[in-house]
Amino acid sequence: MLLPWLILIPFIGGFLCWQTERFGVKVPRWIALITMGLTLALGLQLWLQGGYSLTQSAGIPQWQSEGVLPWIPRVGVS
Repeated sequence: MLLPWLILIPFIGGFLCWQTERFGVKVPRWIALITMGLTLALGLQLWLQGGYSLTQSAGIPQWQSEGVLPWIPRVGVS
């Protein structure tokens, strides 16, 4: 569940920056710095998990990391 957070954290941070710009110029900058730091930390965690090879043991290329969530289960799309 690490990949959805890599998308959600910058989105939420951007929304918070947009909403807090009325409190001053520096508040959104700090929020942006914190959210980008969190995104960097999560990206480093994903990178440090290792296992970087183009193929698995069966010789079939696969994604390094993937998230599978049911999207439209009625149609069989996930």
